[in-house]
Amino acid sequence: VLSQKFEVNCNRSSIEKITKQWNVYPNPAKDFIYINNQQIVNVRVFGIDGRIHFSNTIEKNGRISTISLDKGIYIVEIHNNGIIEQHSIIIE
Repeated sequence: VLSQKFEVNCNRSSIEKITKQWNVYPNPAKDFIYINNQQIVNVRVFGIDGRIHFSNTIEKNGRISTISLDKGIYIVEIHNNGIIEQHSIIIE
């Protein structure tokens, strides 16, 4: 059994509004999802089972085909310059 230790600092002065760097749309989606990015980003798409369905670099304002994905909920994880952001999307 693996375990990890996490430390959370909940001081009122340390809480900041979290804003998203990138938009992922449409949501729900059918054939494609689009990422509104101004520079090259690394993107991974995970199923709720943790399996990676897509992993690649996306150019400015890129799109990802979702045609091969089954209907359901997925996590889109975007990486760039030390920032990691996750978006939930629904594939119809």
